[in-house]
Amino acid sequence: MTKITELAFSITELAEYSCRSGDLELLSQSGPTAQEGIEGHQKLQHKRRLADPNYHAEYAIELNMEYQSVALTIRGRADGVIFISDKPLDGPKLVSNDPIRDALPVLVEEIKTTYVAKENLSQSAISLHIGQLKLYAFLLCENFQLSNITGRLTWLRLTDQSTSEETFVWDFATLQTHFNQALDRYMQWRLEVLEHRQQVVAFASRLNFPFADFRPHQRALCAQVYRTVREHATLVFEAPTGVGKTISTVFPALKALGNNYAEQVVFVTAKQSGRKTLLDTCDLLNQQAETQNQRFKTLTLCAKDSICFCAKNDSSAFIEQVDEQSGKVKTICRYRHQFFDKLAGAMAACFKLDRIGESEIVALAEEFEICPFSFSLVMLPWLDLVVLDANYLFDPLVRLAHFENKADRISILVDESHNLVDRSREMYSAELSESLALQVLAATEHRALFSRLVNRLSESLIAIEATASSDSTAASQDWQVVALTTDQLRQLQSHVARIQAELLDFSQEQPLSPEEYSWLKQLIRFNVMLQLAGDAHRLFLRSESFGLIETLTLKYYCLNASDYLAPIIKNWRSATFFSGTLRPAEYIRRTIGLDPEQAIKVVPSLFSAQQLGVFISRQIDTRYRQRNAYLSAIVHDIFATISAENGNYLVAFSSYQLLAMVAEQFRAEYPEVALHQQTRDMSTAERDSFVARFFSSQGVVGFVILGGVFTEGIDYKGDALKGVVIVGSGMPQVNPFQQQLLDYYQRQRMDGFAMTYRYPAMQRVLQTAGRVIRQLSDTGVVVLLDKRFGQSEYTHLLPDYWQPQGYQDAAELSANLTLFWQAAKSANADDL
Repeated sequence: MTKITELAFSITELAEYSCRSGDLELLSQSGPTAQEGIEGHQKLQHKRRLADPNYHAEYAIELNMEYQSVALTIRGRADGVIFISDKPLDGPKLVSNDPIRDALPVLVEEIKTTYVAKENLSQSAISLHIGQLKLYAFLLCENFQLSNITGRLTWLRLTDQSTSEETFVWDFATLQTHFNQALDRYMQWRLEVLEHRQQVVAFASRLNFPFADFRPHQRALCAQVYRTVREHATLVFEAPTGVGKTISTVFPALKALGNNYAEQVVFVTAKQSGRKTLLDTCDLLNQQAETQNQRFKTLTLCAKDSICFCAKNDSSAFIEQVDEQSGKVKTICRYRHQFFDKLAGAMAACFKLDRIGESEIVALAEEFEICPFSFSLVMLPWLDLVVLDANYLFDPLVRLAHFENKADRISILVDESHNLVDRSREMYSAELSESLALQVLAATEHRALFSRLVNRLSESLIAIEATASSDSTAASQDWQVVALTTDQLRQLQSHVARIQAELLDFSQEQPLSPEEYSWLKQLIRFNVMLQLAGDAHRLFLRSESFGLIETLTLKYYCLNASDYLAPIIKNWRSATFFSGTLRPAEYIRRTIGLDPEQAIKVVPSLFSAQQLGVFISRQIDTRYRQRNAYLSAIVHDIFATISAENGNYLVAFSSYQLLAMVAEQFRAEYPEVALHQQTRDMSTAERDSFVARFFSSQGVVGFVILGGVFTEGIDYKGDALKGVVIVGSGMPQVNPFQQQLLDYYQRQRMDGFAMTYRYPAMQRVLQTAGRVIRQLSDTGVVVLLDKRFGQSEYTHLLPDYWQPQGYQDAAELSANLTLFWQAAKSANADDL
C-alpha cells in the first residue's frame, strides 16, 4: 500500500471536527440557507468596506506544513481582514499575486448569519464559531510572522439585520496551542479514513463483475456508467425489469473509485425494496475483498422520525439540565446532551463496521448516548457508499452541505427517477395554515406569546385574502390563485420571518411541544420558499373550517422545480438517472433539471410479447361524465380477466371514488370472489398484510389505487401476480393547481395537456403494468379499461415489446385471454 504523503482540507472542515463541544441544538438543521448566508455576508462586508478601505472581504489564506511525514495544505477564506500599511512586510508574502504588498493584518473577522439572537445561540454553536475564528487568526499570524492579532466574531441576525459582536486579542502562542490541538484531533481521525480509502481504491481497481456472465445489454450499460463517472457527465436511461439496473450502476460506479474518479457513491432511492437490493449487491461485491479494511463501507440514512428516540416521545430520553448562564432548568433529550464531546468515540466505533443501517446506528447511539440521526449525518461524508432519499440532495431545507462542498468528488445514482418530478415539486412548495396555528394556541401553556404570534399570522392572511380575486363560480373552500406584487411578497416574508424569529428565540428558553415544533418547521419552510420566488411558483389561498370558525391556508406551490434542480445536478462529479419508465424524453428533460439536449437511452427489454399479453377495451370510457354507463362492462371485463387463468390479480383505479363504485357492483355480481380493497387510512401493518397475501395465497384479487403504494416498488416475483387490470387513464385530478400547471407549460410553448395530464398518467400506468413481469420465467397479462389507450397519443408511449390487442366486450376479451394462456403454456412446455 502506498504511503499517504499529501493531504488538503479546509479550515471549515478542521473546525467542524475539532472545535465543537457541548449539546446538540434541536434546530441545528433549520438555520439560514446557504443563499441567505451568502447574501447576509455580502451586505455586511459591503458596509465594512465603506467604513474602512483597509477591510478586505473573502481573503484567501493558505498554510503548507508537514504532519507526521504528510504534506498538508490547509485553505480557507476569512470573511474579513483589516490591514494596516504603516509597517513594511518583511516576512513571506501569503501568495505571489497578493495585492496587499506592504501591509500587515491586524484584525480578522468571522461572520455568522443566524435567525436567533446571539444570546440564544447554543454553547456548541458559539464554541465552533470561536474555534474557527482562532484557526484563521493562527494562519494569518503564521504566514505574516505576527506576535498577536485581534479577532472579531460578528453574528448577523437576518430577521432584523441586527449585529452582535465579540472581540478577542490573542497572542501567537495561544493560537498555536489551539491549532495544534485541533489538528491532532482531526488528523488522528483523518489518517484512519485515508488508510481505509487507499485500500478501497486498490480493491476497487481490481473489482470484478460478481456473476459469471452479463445479461443482454448489461455489459454495455456498465461501461456507459463507468464512462459517465470518468468524464464528469450525466447519463439518463430507461431500462425495464430484468436488465439488472442496480448491479449495472453500482458496480461500475464503485469500480470508478479505483481510478480516483470519485471518492464516494450515493445511491438515491425512497423504496425499502430498492435499499435492500442495493445493500445485498454491495455485500456480494465485498466478498471479493481480501481484508476487512478493503470492504466498501455503506451507510443507509434513515428518516429522523423513524430513528430518533425523542421523536418517538420516549420519556426516558429526556433529562433536566441547568443552564450555566441563566440558571434556568431546561428539559433536554439525553442523546443531545454533550453530543459533541461523545462524538469521536462513536465515530471510531462506527468506522469498524462495513454495513451501517438503522439497527447499527441505533445500537451505537444507545452505547454512546448520542442522537442517532445527527450521528448518521456526521458519519455520511466518510463512507464509500451512501443510500438515502432524494430530499437530502435536492430539498433546500434538508439538503446536506456535504453534497455541495464535495460535489465534484461524488457520483450520484438516482433510482426510480420518474418519481423526482412530483417529489421535487413538493420539496420546493410550502404551506402556511391558520388552523395549525390555532391548534398550537389551543394546546400551548404559553398563551400570551402564542396569541400574539397567531394574531400576526391571521392579520397577514386576512390582508392577502383581501387582494384575492373573487370567483362567484367557485365553492368557498376551493383554492384560489393570489397574485401579489413583489413588495407584497416581501412584506409577507418579513411578517413570517418575524414570527419565526420570536418562536426560535423562545425555543432556546423552553422546549417546544410536538405541535409547536411542527408549526415552527412550517414557518421556516414557507419563509425559505418565499425567498426562492421564481416564474414557476404560484400562491394559492383557500378557506377551511376549524370548529365553528373559518380559517385560511396559504400554499406557495412550485409548478416545476427543474430550474432549482439543474444547478445542483451540474455541480456533481457525475449523475446517473434511471427507471423503468422515463418517457417521453421531452417530459423528463423539462421536469427534473436536465440539459435540454440530454439524451435518454432506452435499454431494450429482455421480455417478449409472448410473455405479456396486453389488451385494450375499445368501448369503455372512464371519463367522469361517462363512467356510470360503463360500470357493468368494467365489472364483467375484470371478472373475465381473473377467470381466464387462476392466480393473483391487481385491479388499479384512477381514484378512490371509481374504486368504490366498481367494488360495490363487483361484489353484488360476483360475491364468490374474495375481494381485498385498498383504503385511504390503511396502517403500515394493514399494508404489509395486503402485500403478504400475494406471496402466500392464490386467487387473490386486490383493488388498489393507480400510482399508489401497491403499484410501485413492490417486486411481485414468480406466482405472486398473474396480471393487472387498469381502470381509467390515470390522469391527475382536475383542480386549480393542474390548471396553473397546464397554463405554465402552454406559455413555455409546449403541449400543456400532455405535460400536465397524459404523460404523468402514462408514467403511473407503465409503472403499474411493470409489476407483472419481473423475471424471465414470468408470464402475465395487462388489461387496459379505457378506449383512450388505443389512441395514437397513448400507444406511442408504450414499450416496444408490447403488442396490444383491442377487444369489444367481455366475451371477446375472455376468448383472447384463453388463446394467450394456451400459447404461453405451450411455449413453456416446449422449453421443458
